[in-house]
Amino acid sequence: MILALLLALIPRIEIVAANDVRVTYRELLPRRVALDSNTRTYHFKGCPQVRQGEEWVSPAAATLRGFHRHTCVGGDEYVTKTEARAPRDSAHIGVLFIGNSLTYFNEMPKMTSAIATNERRPLLVEQVTMSGASLEDLWLQTDAPKRIWEEHWDWLPSATKSACFPSAARGAANSIGTASIQTSSVRI
Repeated sequence: MILALLLALIPRIEIVAANDVRVTYRELLPRRVALDSNTRTYHFKGCPQVRQGEEWVSPAAATLRGFHRHTCVGGDEYVTKTEARAPRDSAHIGVLFIGNSLTYFNEMPKMTSAIATNERRPLLVEQVTMSGASLEDLWLQTDAPKRIWEEHWDWLPSATKSACFPSAARGAANSIGTASIQTSSVRI
């Protein structure tokens, strides 16, 4: 359980350098292991016992197939990429919603776009969402950092935390809880 928690804290994307024209980032690659069918063990990349032609799968798939972990140690593997940033679009106002199911289930991006349809500068609205996510989850487990840096956004609204309070805490019998939402918006 602790290992799963620690793995969740490893950033999937790290911004290395960025300016108005390009962004360089490191992206975490999914872990893969080589299956040794002779010994029924799996090996991480870099282990001297990995032989050419062995099948590569995720560690979970290897475990489900009945393979056992070899004593070799596997580290995280990143790929570094440099990509051009999209040019600024002065004809639109860019809005990137970052949030959880409260954002996408309630169609906040779609409603925001509809409200501004008759404005002089229409909104270009997109979203990065994940069910039940905090801002930290979104930052570490989605492509939000990459999306923020590769494209030019004018606004980054977020609704990233919710909690349901029990009715007993409010002293009301037989009523459903109310949602508490932490929201913020950043002007870039």
